[in-house]
Amino acid sequence: MAPQQPLFDLYRDADRYRRLTQALRHASEAIAGLEMREQPDMARILTTLLPDLAAALDAELAFVAQVPTHLASPAPETVDHAPPEVLELISVYPAEAASARHLPLSDLMRAVLEKGEAQVYAPLVGDEPTLLAGLEIFKSTSAVIAHVQTVTQRYLVGVCNKRNMEDSPFLTYDRITLHNLLQLVAVGTRLSERRQQELDSSQEVLAAVSSELNLEELLPLVSRGACTVVNADAAGVMLWNQAGDALVFQAG
Repeated sequence: MAPQQPLFDLYRDADRYRRLTQALRHASEAIAGLEMREQPDMARILTTLLPDLAAALDAELAFVAQVPTHLASPAPETVDHAPPEVLELISVYPAEAASARHLPLSDLMRAVLEKGEAQVYAPLVGDEPTLLAGLEIFKSTSAVIAHVQTVTQRYLVGVCNKRNMEDSPFLTYDRITLHNLLQLVAVGTRLSERRQQELDSSQEVLAAVSSELNLEELLPLVSRGACTVVNADAAGVMLWNQAGDALVFQAG
Protein backbone atom coordinates (compact mmCIF):
# COMPACT_ATOMS: atom_id res chain seq x y z
CA MET A 1 0.00 0.00 0.00
CA ALA A 2 1.30 3.46 -0.94
CA PRO A 3 2.38 5.62 2.00
CA GLN A 4 -0.17 8.19 3.08
CA GLN A 5 0.51 11.82 2.27
CA PRO A 6 1.22 13.91 5.39
CA LEU A 7 -1.77 15.93 6.57
CA PHE A 8 0.20 19.17 6.25
CA ASP A 9 0.84 18.49 2.55
CA LEU A 10 -2.83 17.77 1.97
CA TYR A 11 -3.85 21.08 3.55
CA ARG A 12 -1.18 22.92 1.55
CA ASP A 13 -2.31 21.37 -1.74
CA ALA A 14 -5.96 22.09 -0.97
CA ASP A 15 -5.15 25.73 -0.27
CA ARG A 16 -3.15 25.96 -3.50
CA TYR A 17 -6.09 24.62 -5.54
CA ARG A 18 -8.42 27.05 -3.78
CA ARG A 19 -6.22 30.00 -4.72
CA LEU A 20 -5.86 28.83 -8.31
CA THR A 21 -9.61 28.32 -8.63
CA GLN A 22 -10.28 31.80 -7.30
CA ALA A 23 -7.83 33.36 -9.76
CA LEU A 24 -9.40 31.42 -12.64
CA ARG A 25 -12.90 32.49 -11.59
CA HIS A 26 -11.94 36.16 -11.46
CA ALA A 27 -10.17 35.90 -14.83
CA SER A 28 -13.32 34.38 -16.33
CA GLU A 29 -15.42 37.18 -14.83
CA ALA A 30 -13.06 39.74 -16.37
CA ILE A 31 -13.51 38.15 -19.80
CA ALA A 32 -17.29 38.08 -19.43
CA GLY A 33 -17.21 41.76 -18.51
CA LEU A 34 -15.52 42.64 -21.81
CA GLU A 35 -18.82 42.09 -23.62
CA MET A 36 -20.32 45.00 -21.69
CA ARG A 37 -17.64 47.53 -22.64
CA GLU A 38 -17.10 49.38 -25.90
CA GLN A 39 -13.40 49.89 -25.22
CA PRO A 40 -11.64 47.11 -23.27
CA ASP A 41 -9.10 48.42 -20.75
CA MET A 42 -6.45 45.73 -20.38
CA ALA A 43 -4.42 47.74 -17.87
CA ARG A 44 -7.43 48.02 -15.57
CA ILE A 45 -8.25 44.32 -15.93
CA LEU A 46 -4.69 43.28 -15.09
CA THR A 47 -4.65 45.64 -12.11
CA THR A 48 -7.82 43.99 -10.81
CA LEU A 49 -6.26 40.53 -11.14
CA LEU A 50 -2.96 41.31 -9.37
CA PRO A 51 -4.17 40.25 -5.88
CA ASP A 52 -5.39 36.92 -7.29
CA LEU A 53 -2.17 36.32 -9.21
CA ALA A 54 -0.08 36.99 -6.11
CA ALA A 55 -2.27 34.67 -4.03
CA ALA A 56 -2.38 31.91 -6.66
CA LEU A 57 1.42 31.77 -6.88
CA ASP A 58 1.98 32.43 -3.16
CA ALA A 59 3.95 35.60 -3.91
CA GLU A 60 4.49 38.67 -1.75
CA LEU A 61 4.02 41.13 -4.59
CA ALA A 62 2.62 41.44 -8.11
CA PHE A 63 3.01 44.15 -10.73
CA VAL A 64 2.00 45.13 -14.26
CA ALA A 65 4.11 47.36 -16.50
CA GLN A 66 3.35 48.64 -19.98
CA VAL A 67 5.88 48.17 -22.77
CA PRO A 68 6.45 51.30 -24.91
CA THR A 69 5.00 50.89 -28.40
CA HIS A 70 8.26 52.06 -29.98
CA LEU A 71 10.32 49.44 -28.16
CA ALA A 72 11.91 46.80 -30.37
CA SER A 73 12.56 43.34 -28.98
CA PRO A 74 16.24 43.04 -29.94
CA ALA A 75 18.61 44.89 -27.65
CA PRO A 76 19.58 48.24 -29.22
CA GLU A 77 23.14 49.14 -30.05
CA THR A 78 24.90 50.88 -27.19
CA VAL A 79 24.86 54.63 -27.74
CA ASP A 80 26.80 57.03 -25.58
CA HIS A 81 24.56 59.21 -23.42
CA ALA A 82 21.41 57.42 -24.69
CA PRO A 83 18.69 57.28 -22.01
CA PRO A 84 17.97 53.76 -20.69
CA GLU A 85 14.83 52.01 -21.89
CA VAL A 86 12.11 51.95 -19.24
CA LEU A 87 8.70 50.39 -18.74
CA GLU A 88 5.78 52.36 -17.35
CA LEU A 89 4.73 50.84 -14.03
CA ILE A 90 0.93 50.66 -14.24
CA SER A 91 0.10 49.05 -10.91
CA VAL A 92 1.60 47.17 -7.97
CA TYR A 93 -0.01 44.93 -5.36
CA PRO A 94 0.14 45.70 -2.52
CA ALA A 95 -0.02 49.39 -3.45
CA GLU A 96 2.42 50.47 -0.74
CA ALA A 97 5.15 48.44 -2.45
CA ALA A 98 5.27 50.93 -5.34
CA SER A 99 8.06 53.46 -4.92
CA ALA A 100 8.56 54.48 -8.56
CA ARG A 101 6.60 55.03 -11.76
CA HIS A 102 8.98 53.21 -14.09
CA LEU A 103 10.99 50.00 -14.24
CA PRO A 104 14.29 49.74 -16.12
CA LEU A 105 14.16 47.33 -19.04
CA SER A 106 16.72 44.81 -17.82
CA ASP A 107 18.06 41.86 -19.80
CA LEU A 108 15.77 39.42 -17.98
CA MET A 109 12.69 41.45 -18.92
CA ARG A 110 13.85 41.78 -22.51
CA ALA A 111 14.28 38.00 -22.59
CA VAL A 112 10.60 37.58 -21.66
CA LEU A 113 9.60 39.92 -24.51
CA GLU A 114 11.79 38.10 -27.02
CA LYS A 115 10.59 34.61 -26.05
CA GLY A 116 6.96 35.67 -25.67
CA GLU A 117 6.34 33.35 -22.73
CA ALA A 118 6.64 33.43 -18.96
CA GLN A 119 10.02 32.92 -17.33
CA VAL A 120 11.05 31.87 -13.81
CA TYR A 121 13.91 33.66 -12.08
CA ALA A 122 14.96 32.11 -8.79
CA PRO A 123 18.25 31.29 -7.05
CA LEU A 124 19.50 27.74 -7.32
CA VAL A 125 19.49 25.57 -4.22
CA GLY A 126 22.39 26.61 -2.01
CA ASP A 127 23.03 29.89 -3.83
CA GLU A 128 22.89 33.19 -1.98
CA PRO A 129 19.80 35.19 -3.07
CA THR A 130 20.60 38.37 -5.00
CA LEU A 131 18.37 41.18 -6.21
CA LEU A 132 17.04 40.67 -9.72
CA ALA A 133 18.10 43.28 -12.29
CA GLY A 134 15.27 45.69 -13.00
CA LEU A 135 13.27 44.64 -9.94
CA GLU A 136 15.47 46.18 -7.28
CA ILE A 137 12.71 48.56 -6.16
CA PHE A 138 10.70 45.50 -5.08
CA LYS A 139 13.70 43.92 -3.31
CA SER A 140 12.94 40.92 -5.49
CA THR A 141 15.21 37.87 -5.31
CA SER A 142 12.82 35.56 -7.17
CA ALA A 143 10.09 36.20 -9.72
CA VAL A 144 7.88 34.83 -12.46
CA ILE A 145 7.39 37.29 -15.33
CA ALA A 146 5.00 36.92 -18.27
CA HIS A 147 4.35 38.82 -21.49
CA VAL A 148 0.79 39.84 -22.40
CA GLN A 149 -0.15 41.30 -25.78
CA THR A 150 -3.38 42.80 -27.04
CA VAL A 151 -4.06 44.25 -30.49
CA THR A 152 -2.58 47.62 -29.55
CA GLN A 153 -0.49 47.21 -26.37
CA ARG A 154 2.08 44.98 -24.69
CA TYR A 155 2.51 44.41 -20.97
CA LEU A 156 4.81 42.58 -18.59
CA VAL A 157 3.13 41.04 -15.56
CA GLY A 158 5.17 39.60 -12.72
CA VAL A 159 4.94 38.12 -9.26
CA CYS A 160 7.90 38.54 -6.92
CA ASN A 161 9.32 36.86 -3.83
CA LYS A 162 7.83 33.48 -2.99
CA ARG A 163 6.38 33.56 0.52
CA ASN A 164 7.70 30.12 1.44
CA MET A 165 10.92 29.68 -0.52
CA GLU A 166 12.16 26.99 1.84
CA ASP A 167 8.98 25.00 1.35
CA SER A 168 8.85 25.38 -2.44
CA PRO A 169 10.50 27.95 -4.75
CA PHE A 170 8.95 29.25 -7.95
CA LEU A 171 8.82 26.29 -10.32
CA THR A 172 7.76 25.46 -13.87
CA TYR A 173 4.12 25.01 -12.93
CA ASP A 174 4.10 28.57 -11.54
CA ARG A 175 5.31 29.83 -14.91
CA ILE A 176 2.66 27.80 -16.73
CA THR A 177 -0.06 28.95 -14.34
CA LEU A 178 0.75 32.64 -14.78
CA HIS A 179 1.06 32.30 -18.56
CA ASN A 180 -2.25 30.47 -18.95
CA LEU A 181 -4.22 32.81 -16.69
CA LEU A 182 -2.95 35.88 -18.52
CA GLN A 183 -3.43 34.40 -21.99
CA LEU A 184 -7.02 33.58 -21.11
CA VAL A 185 -7.66 37.27 -20.45
CA ALA A 186 -5.51 38.44 -23.37
CA VAL A 187 -7.44 36.38 -25.92
CA GLY A 188 -10.74 37.82 -24.71
CA THR A 189 -9.33 41.35 -24.81
CA ARG A 190 -7.90 40.95 -28.31
CA LEU A 191 -11.24 39.69 -29.62
CA SER A 192 -13.02 42.64 -28.00
CA GLU A 193 -10.49 45.13 -29.41
CA ARG A 194 -10.73 43.60 -32.87
CA ARG A 195 -14.51 43.73 -32.77
CA GLN A 196 -14.39 47.41 -31.82
CA GLN A 197 -11.94 48.17 -34.64
CA GLU A 198 -14.22 46.44 -37.13
CA LEU A 199 -17.20 48.42 -35.88
CA ASP A 200 -15.33 51.73 -36.06
CA SER A 201 -14.12 50.97 -39.59
CA SER A 202 -17.60 50.00 -40.77
CA GLN A 203 -19.06 53.18 -39.31
CA GLU A 204 -16.34 55.26 -40.98
CA VAL A 205 -17.10 53.76 -44.40
CA LEU A 206 -20.84 54.16 -43.87
CA ALA A 207 -20.38 57.82 -42.95
CA ALA A 208 -18.23 58.33 -46.06
CA VAL A 209 -20.87 56.75 -48.31
CA SER A 210 -23.58 58.86 -46.71
CA SER A 211 -21.57 62.03 -47.28
CA GLU A 212 -21.49 61.28 -51.04
CA LEU A 213 -17.72 61.45 -51.46
CA ASN A 214 -16.40 61.08 -54.98
CA LEU A 215 -15.00 57.68 -55.96
CA GLU A 216 -11.38 58.83 -55.82
CA GLU A 217 -11.81 59.53 -52.10
CA LEU A 218 -14.31 56.79 -51.26
CA LEU A 219 -12.67 53.71 -52.78
CA PRO A 220 -9.33 53.97 -50.90
CA LEU A 221 -11.35 54.38 -47.70
CA VAL A 222 -13.34 51.24 -48.51
CA SER A 223 -10.10 49.36 -49.20
CA ARG A 224 -8.57 50.38 -45.87
CA GLY A 225 -11.79 49.51 -44.07
CA ALA A 226 -11.83 46.05 -45.63
CA CYS A 227 -8.30 45.40 -44.34
CA THR A 228 -9.43 46.23 -40.82
CA VAL A 229 -12.65 44.23 -40.92
CA VAL A 230 -11.08 41.01 -42.24
CA ASN A 231 -7.68 41.57 -40.54
CA ALA A 232 -5.78 41.45 -43.85
CA ASP A 233 -2.49 43.02 -44.88
CA ALA A 234 -3.95 44.34 -48.13
CA ALA A 235 -7.29 44.73 -49.91
CA GLY A 236 -8.35 46.05 -53.28
CA VAL A 237 -11.46 47.47 -54.89
CA MET A 238 -12.39 46.55 -58.46
CA LEU A 239 -15.26 47.97 -60.50
CA TRP A 240 -17.03 46.40 -63.44
CA ASN A 241 -16.29 48.10 -66.74
CA GLN A 242 -19.27 47.46 -68.99
CA ALA A 243 -17.53 48.77 -72.08
CA GLY A 244 -14.57 46.45 -71.65
CA ASP A 245 -16.66 43.65 -70.11
CA ALA A 246 -14.09 43.20 -67.32
CA LEU A 247 -13.20 44.12 -63.76
CA VAL A 248 -10.87 47.09 -63.43
CA PHE A 249 -8.67 47.69 -60.38
CA GLN A 250 -9.50 51.04 -58.79
CA ALA A 251 -7.97 51.23 -55.31
CA GLY A 252 -5.92 49.22 -52.84
